[in-house]
Amino acid sequence: MLNAFELMKAMIEAGAAGVHFEDQLAAVKKCGHMGGKVLVPTQEAIQKLVAARLAADVLGVPTLLIARTDADAADLLTSDCDPYDREFVTGERTVEGFFRTQAGLNRQSAAGWPMRLMPTWCGVKPQRRIWRPPDACRGDSRPLPRQAAGL
Repeated sequence: MLNAFELMKAMIEAGAAGVHFEDQLAAVKKCGHMGGKVLVPTQEAIQKLVAARLAADVLGVPTLLIARTDADAADLLTSDCDPYDREFVTGERTVEGFFRTQAGLNRQSAAGWPMRLMPTWCGVKPQRRIWRPPDACRGDSRPLPRQAAGL
């Protein structure tokens, strides 16, 4: 998880306002239209997102963290050790050692990404107004003044 922390820190220091993280195994990442996508275990992906959020919080910089999953299209997993993924592992392995899974929206929904991530970052409920994430994590979810929000 140190890599996610350091990557997020470097991106923020370079001026990024938002950083995009995915759950695909980086070493064999494939484009959206290609088959054979390999995912990391759900818990590992979540831990990376938590490390990235921690980096932004440590630096005290309001940063947008974008989490994306390929669970709908992917059918391979690096490990079968995560209890959140176990029910989707078919028991079959590839010659490369990856575990075959049932792909699809059922797996993505069961993994519960959004529902498990929100409590991780202080239980902030989604809002339809502009808010400051670092302040929201401290319990201050007041919207920005209209002028500051550019409205």
